This record gives sequence, structure tokens and C-alpha cells, in this order.
Amino acid sequence: SWRSITMRRKQGQSKTLSSAEINRVMKYQDMETHGFRNKSCLMFSFGLGMRVSEIASLSVQDVLNQDGSLKDVITLRKENTKGNKTRQIPFVHKKVISVLKEYLEFRKENNDNEPLDMQSPLFVSQRNGRFSRQTMSELFKVMFRKVGLSEECSSHSGRRTWISNLIADGYDMKSVSHLAGHSSIRTTIDVYAKTNPQNLSTICKNVRI
Repeated sequence: SWRSITMRRKQGQSKTLSSAEINRVMKYQDMETHGFRNKSCLMFSFGLGMRVSEIASLSVQDVLNQDGSLKDVITLRKENTKGNKTRQIPFVHKKVISVLKEYLEFRKENNDNEPLDMQSPLFVSQRNGRFSRQTMSELFKVMFRKVGLSEECSSHSGRRTWISNLIADGYDMKSVSHLAGHSSIRTTIDVYAKTNPQNLSTICKNVRI
């Protein structure tokens, strides 16, 4: 299940979302015309930690093999990442995969059940083209506002929630930093990691002597 952790909000930082808030946004998409697409975009943010610019840059070939099967790893090319370096994300989360399959099936049904163009955008905008970073960011903001989430919830909230939860769950900082595509582990530590007083007490109590 999804969780959020309590964080001090610095100026310019997006709010993390709770499990209930994420589920509320997801459920609302069932009433939307582009609901299958929207839910998949949300999952790529909350479930894979992708930036909106990275989500917008994806093509069908980035998630599908030539035989139509899903790839095990999504490769983000360096020209589409903030740090200008290629990043690979294991594509193994069952919930993210399930939501994407629903969206791809919807796309195929609306394409007379013909195979999708591998070069085409994975996520198609209302204008039947590729999202830009700005229009994808606006899509996230609209989705959040429609369910009453505050202005502090931005297009970066999904990624921030994903990173914060990994850290809170105790995964090693180097792995989290690598998956997030941060240029330095210092970014992961300084921006996302917060000290938990209860953990400090546990650490001191269990020191091996």
C-alpha cells in the first residue's frame, strides 16, 4: 500500500501525498474521458518516481518489445533526464504494470485493434500529440485540484512521495539515489532524508559493544 511520511516543507518543495490522497486521485480518473491514460501517468510518478518531463518523453517502444510484451526495464535516455545521463528503472511493480496494461489495451481498441506505432508517444495529449513538460505538469495539477488537494501538491509530488517512502522504509540511500537519477547522493540526503527522533533512540539503544 501507499504511505506518506511527515516532512518539514521547505520553500519550493512539493507536498507528499498519503495513501488515501493517492487513491482518491486514482479513483476520480474512472469518471474522466482520459482516465486510463491519467491513471497510468500517475502510476509512473508515484510508482516509478519519474519526473513529468520523463513521463512526457516516453514512446511506446520504451515500454513494449517488438512482440508486444512489456519490457522488464524502462530506459530513460540521457537527453530526456534532468541529469543528462541514461537511467534504467526496473519495470516490475505489479500495480504499475496492471494500470499500464489497461491503458495500452484501451489505446489498441481505439486503434481498430491494430498494433500501436512503436515511435508514437506513450501518453497522448488531448490534441492527439505528445505532451510537453509544461502540459504534463499542468495535467497533474488539474488532477490534484479536481479532488481538492492543496496548491502545495504539484507535478513533483508523486516523485517526492516515492523517494520519501523508499527512504522511510529503510532502503539504502545509495540505491534510492541511483533509482531517482540524482547526480549526487547529497541531493537525496539533503532534500529528502529527515531525522526521526524515535529512530535515534532505537539506534543508541541497540549499539553493539
